[in-house]
Amino acid sequence: MLTSPKDRVFDKIISQFKDMMRQGQLKPGDRLLSERELCSQLGVSRSSLREALRALEIFGITSSVPGQGSFVMSPKFTSLASFFEMMLYLNKSISENVLEVRMLLECEAVRLAARRATPEELSSLKTVIERMPISLESEDFGAQADFEFHTMIMQATHNDIIIFISEAIEGLLRQSHYERRVALFRCEKKIRDQLITVHWDVYEAMQSGDPNLAADKMREHFRFTNKLLEDQGKIVPSPDLEFG
Repeated sequence: MLTSPKDRVFDKIISQFKDMMRQGQLKPGDRLLSERELCSQLGVSRSSLREALRALEIFGITSSVPGQGSFVMSPKFTSLASFFEMMLYLNKSISENVLEVRMLLECEAVRLAARRATPEELSSLKTVIERMPISLESEDFGAQADFEFHTMIMQATHNDIIIFISEAIEGLLRQSHYERRVALFRCEKKIRDQLITVHWDVYEAMQSGDPNLAADKMREHFRFTNKLLEDQGKIVPSPDLEFG
């Protein structure tokens, strides 16, 4: 796809802002130079600069204050996550992709969480699991409680990039949890009890502080639920992600 001169100027401006941030010339709380000064510094027109500044503000990177100018903001990924999620929805194989991402990300994230989770975070995880038997009878068949459990593990990694990735695809993850729960809801009570047990196993491994055990239990969790869904013809896990 050909790019227009306007696109190239826009990319140039954004690239220069990235360089300034990477080099520490722009930090959260810093006030940007005036438009005139920025145009002179970057060698661009005022209209091109304004377009780039609007984009930065939409993504929550800068914020304009009437009468004071534009300021660099502390990282908040809410707006960026919305755009990212809309792009992913255009992918026809999104459901399969989300499951693969979950399996890869969560089985490793739980390793960090096992080492870094605070007593308060472990207590919250326990509370969510205790709610699961009741939530299985709710309208979403326990999807919300299941989603909260896995989200808490991501938060407990205390890794900003992992947390950002999970927040960026939060809507897709919710959908994945709901679709899998609906498919599993017809399972007999004994199997439903096992679904709760695999969550307890992950929690207890995290509580013991054993990262390898926690990862093993998370893999077992996915292996168990994927097998149930596969038996029902609901899902065929990617061979590349089979756990042995």
